[in-house]
Amino acid sequence: MSQGQRQRLGLACALLHEPALLVLDEPGNALDPVQTATLRTLIREQAAAGTAVILSTHLLAEVTAVCSRVAILHEGVLHHDGPVAADGHATLERRFFDIAMAGGAQAA
Repeated sequence: MSQGQRQRLGLACALLHEPALLVLDEPGNALDPVQTATLRTLIREQAAAGTAVILSTHLLAEVTAVCSRVAILHEGVLHHDGPVAADGHATLERRFFDIAMAGGAQAA
């Protein structure tokens, strides 16, 4: 079974019992573009149906494509929690890099 097939099977198992909370850790790993688009639609549909969805990912495009709120954790510390900005990916990417660079400067 391929990694993409395992990802899809895990998601199907998670959705089987119509959970109130869906926690997804890097759900787009090993998915092709068609599967990724399907995943995004599924996440949006789950959220619209009232399911709370927590998405853990390093892919900022995924966040801006499907999330209404974002929390940025760096080294176990919550640095940002709020709505995804109207200008989306660029703002989120800049905020992430600012946080990561500030952490690197403190470590030096």
